[in-house]
Amino acid sequence: ADDGFFGGVGDAVVANVLANFSHAAAAAATAAIYALVHAPGYSDHPTYAKDAVRMGHGLLCRYHFSLTVLLGQALEHEFGGKLTHGPALDSGFFYDCYLGDVSIGDKDWKALEKPVQTAVKAKLPYERIVISRSDALELFKHNPFKVQIITSKVPEGTSTTCYRQGDFIDLCMGPHVPSTGMMKAFQVTRNSSAYWLGDADNDSLQRIYGISFPDKKELKAWKKMME
Repeated sequence: ADDGFFGGVGDAVVANVLANFSHAAAAAATAAIYALVHAPGYSDHPTYAKDAVRMGHGLLCRYHFSLTVLLGQALEHEFGGKLTHGPALDSGFFYDCYLGDVSIGDKDWKALEKPVQTAVKAKLPYERIVISRSDALELFKHNPFKVQIITSKVPEGTSTTCYRQGDFIDLCMGPHVPSTGMMKAFQVTRNSSAYWLGDADNDSLQRIYGISFPDKKELKAWKKMME
């Protein structure tokens, strides 16, 4: 299992976050941030993406989180992966997915980056969808990991949120930036293995890490710093 990357975020930390996740509290907090980043007219400002990154931890994570959805879409469409969860980190993000006996290596990174770049160029809007617990279970019934998240974290008789961009929809609290076109620079940085919920008795997952910037020059500078 992966012992952590990008600030020591590993299986144990992820399992703790999921164990202590408060659906109601997260919904209230992310709704407030959603209102901020979707303020009328603000998303049209030419420096919106950079402002979102530089306004602090919350919006920085929202920026990375928006790219995580695109990475998840690529994993599902290109490799047939069953998505689990994809947290945003201060210095990037990752998505865990179940691929059975298939392993992703650095030779596969370009195959993940290409559809992400296509989605960015398409400037697809992120659509927030409020959905009932029962409808969410029906929507994700073919993904046992999503079903487990819904049944354990969304109380009976309540709702949760999904996000859709293009033909892809994912279970997600959000919020996201308004459009995929704001992610100007993206790169897969690492792959490793992990266990579902950090438990070695559970399924082994593929973990794909990425980094994103609102400016290609910033990605170039980051690469130079990593040399």
